Amino acid sequence: MAVAACKQLPAYQARPLLAEALPQPGASVRVCVLRALLPLLDDPRDVLRDALLDASRGVRGVACWAAPRSGLDAAAILADRLQGEMPVTKRGWLGILGLADELKVELDMHWLEKALRSGYPTVRESAVLQLRDGHLSLLFEMLEEPSDRVFSASVERLGKQPWSSLKELDSKLSQRWHALPAARREAILGLLPAWQQLAFLLARLGEETDLQAFWLRQLALWCDRQHLMVDPVTPRIERAAAAEQVMQLAAQGLLSIEKVQRIL
Repeated sequence: MAVAACKQLPAYQARPLLAEALPQPGASVRVCVLRALLPLLDDPRDVLRDALLDASRGVRGVACWAAPRSGLDAAAILADRLQGEMPVTKRGWLGILGLADELKVELDMHWLEKALRSGYPTVRESAVLQLRDGHLSLLFEMLEEPSDRVFSASVERLGKQPWSSLKELDSKLSQRWHALPAARREAILGLLPAWQQLAFLLARLGEETDLQAFWLRQLALWCDRQHLMVDPVTPRIERAAAAEQVMQLAAQGLLSIEKVQRIL
C-alpha cells in the first residue's frame, strides 16, 4: 500500500521513501519497490548492482531485465563479487548462488564446498543443485544430510545422472536401510532402474533370512508402488531372473499373485 501511495507522489518525494523501503525483508515488497524506484532514478546502476545479488529470485529477475538497459553486465558484476570475500550471511550466499545459477556460471569448487558446509539449509540446498556431473561423491555425501530439503535436492540432482553412475547406491542402501526413514530409503531406491530396485529387495530377502517377514513386506509395498516398469538399462537376463524369483515367492504363498502381476 505504501509503494502504491508513493506512485502518486512527485518523484523527489517518492525516491527517498522507496529507497528506505528497498532493504525490507519481504521479497515481494522489494520487487514492488524496485519496479517503482528504477524509473525515478537518474542513474540506477548502484541500486541494480545490489539487486542483482539479492537473495530473492524475483528481485534478481527484475534486476537482470533492467541491467542491460543501464549498461550493466550481470556476469561481470558476479565475476567481480567472486573476487571478494565469501559471504557470512544467508542472504549473501543466496544472492551469489542464485545469480550464478541464473547466468549458468559454474562456481569454483572452493565456493561450492564452502556453501555446502553452510549452517543454513537453504544455502546448502542451492549449492547442491549447482553441483556438476563430476561431483558425484559430494552428491552421495549429501544424502546423509539432516535437512530434508537438502536431501531432496541431492536426490533430484542424482536423478539427472546416468543410471550407470549410481551403482554405489546399492551398497549405501544395504548398509543403511534399517537406519533410514522410510521416505528416504524409498527415495534413494527410486534412483535405481526399476528392475534393479526389485533385484536389490530380492537380494536383501535372500541375505537377511531372519528378517524374512520384513523384506517380504518391503517387496509387497514396492509392487504396490509400481505403475509402469520403465527400465531401458537392465539386461533381459537379469529381468528374467528377478521375475522368476518373484513368481516362486508367489507360488510359495509368500507374495500375492496380484502384486506380482502388477510388475510382470
